[in-house]
Amino acid sequence: FAISAAFSGSLLEFAGGDSGGFHFRGASSTGKSTAQIVAASVWGHPGRYKRSWRFTANGLEGIAALHNDGILILDELSECPAREAGEAVYMLANGQGKGRATKTGAAKQAQRWQLVFLSSGEESLASLMSQVGKQVKAGQEIRLVEIEADAGAGMGMFEALNGSATPAAFAQALKHAAEGQHGSAGPEWLAKLMQERAKLTQAVRAGIERFVAEHVPERASGQVTRVARRFGLVAVAGELATRYGITGWKAKTASQ
Repeated sequence: FAISAAFSGSLLEFAGGDSGGFHFRGASSTGKSTAQIVAASVWGHPGRYKRSWRFTANGLEGIAALHNDGILILDELSECPAREAGEAVYMLANGQGKGRATKTGAAKQAQRWQLVFLSSGEESLASLMSQVGKQVKAGQEIRLVEIEADAGAGMGMFEALNGSATPAAFAQALKHAAEGQHGSAGPEWLAKLMQERAKLTQAVRAGIERFVAEHVPERASGQVTRVARRFGLVAVAGELATRYGITGWKAKTASQ
């Protein structure tokens, strides 16, 4: 999922969708940071690509703009000031920084972006905001979709260990691989997208619609559909990257 998410931001232009994020929430040592490291390796060295939530509002705007049409990876939500967390989520998902004035008083152009952001932390957004007496809003929960860091197999986020003896050993193997090989999948992905640019809008939107039709009940609320469309975007990105020969996965793996 994290790798597919790393590809998905580049499809927002074709999908016509809004920016938005996912938040891996769970106890320490469940694989949250490992998943982020693997996602970061699509585009560059994990240690340099992955960011922290410890930013001022101004700093976060600049970082978001740098990740336009891509994925922004933010580690440890609790490091974001509790009073600013909800507004930070709105800002990232709405794709625009605050309007400001120049030294002469003229309006300064706000920074803009479209991206997918991948967050992690032991706390939920609701829990963090409650520390300062704030209540999370549905709009914030839609924009930052929470995913419990537990795949249900008793190994945190992992469902299989792929030959490793323990979940900890598998996590270490993933980190070692990501540090040794990184930054090649993303450019190859972009090259393939440019080759098929003319037909991507129709293909991406059709793929998202199929995903929503398969997984969302007919009478579901608009909020549910918006969240499902973001999952659909991630699924389409993973399937496309697989068709392009980048992931090495079997077809339908990303959708599953």
